[in-house]
Amino acid sequence: MKIVYTPQLAEFTVDYSFKNETITASIGGASDSVDFSSLTAGRCRAGEIETSLPRDVFRGAERTESGELTIWLLNPYPERLIREDDESDQDYAERRAEWQRRQEQYEEIV
Repeated sequence: MKIVYTPQLAEFTVDYSFKNETITASIGGASDSVDFSSLTAGRCRAGEIETSLPRDVFRGAERTESGELTIWLLNPYPERLIREDDESDQDYAERRAEWQRRQEQYEEIV
């Protein structure tokens, strides 16, 4: 399954976990899972993916005739990155690199 993360400026974070063709998204204390295994060849938009989450993080899905599945997921990032008082240079550099990466669309295979 190919995941395409689409960036969006937001003041919340989302944690995703994957098992087969099911994706679980967590925002704060709320979690919901969407099973894409029944998606036939074609495409569905964000509004067609039912979820109980307070934000629309499932942006779309597409299955090809050959069965390949691609899911678009929201990848929120904060407007600014604030350095913690006790944060080391290395830790801050790693968080900054991740923050910058989240501002660009990227893909991964899960």
